[in-house]
Amino acid sequence: MDLGLSGRSAIVCGASSGLGLGFARALAGEGARVTMVARREDVLVEQAEPIGGQPVAGDLSEPSTAADVVGRAVEWAGGLDIVVWNSGGPSMATASQVTPEDLRDTLESLYLPAVRLIRAAFPHLEQSPAGRIVAITASGVKEPMPQIALSNAIRPGLAGYLKSLATDLALRASPSIALPRAES
Repeated sequence: MDLGLSGRSAIVCGASSGLGLGFARALAGEGARVTMVARREDVLVEQAEPIGGQPVAGDLSEPSTAADVVGRAVEWAGGLDIVVWNSGGPSMATASQVTPEDLRDTLESLYLPAVRLIRAAFPHLEQSPAGRIVAITASGVKEPMPQIALSNAIRPGLAGYLKSLATDLALRASPSIALPRAES
């Protein structure tokens, strides 16, 4: 199947295994140039080689990593069209077990890295005729699931941020769109 991705450039997070690796392989199979990001450098390099991906080892919870990843992807591929945000989840806990410190740590390891990466990538995605952000998340975004209270607390906020970003982009593309106003 030709998805029209030949020649496009993508960043895929968590690309050393699981869903991230599956996305990287699928995009490369469609002809995209894939920058693969993960913490485990040895595994990442091993997985990137057969598909012609560019491995970039790094921890996106470190504030400077996002800009480095985007810069390396743009330099290697000549632009950026797609960001696939994919990450592991926080530790399991019930809502009654969650502490404020747990929530802060989850925000810093799950939410803020996504925002940093998207902000670093955004100017390049805006310049692309096919700029896209794909976020892999949990079904708890729609309906909370037992035992994963930290994910239930943080991931819906990330989904809301991404939906708000989509609205911002729609307004930039078509300023004449009239959006409903929130009631006071």
